Amino acid sequence: MSPFDSKVFWGALYLTPAVWALFLFLGVLRLKLEYMPIVIAALMLSGANLLGYVKCSNSAQEKVRSMVSRGFKD
Repeated sequence: MSPFDSKVFWGALYLTPAVWALFLFLGVLRLKLEYMPIVIAALMLSGANLLGYVKCSNSAQEKVRSMVSRGFKD
């Protein structure tokens, strides 16, 4: 994977919950309460998606490190 693709992927992944949080803030300011359940659900889902990718990314890096260290010790 190219560094550009990685930056676009992670940038979009971090930007999506921020945009939904902005929509939530604007909805509260404008008192558009009929849109709040949709915005809250989208914020929760995009946040869960971000959390999952971050945890998997960290877990994958740790697994590779342990496999490399075990390989060199054996």
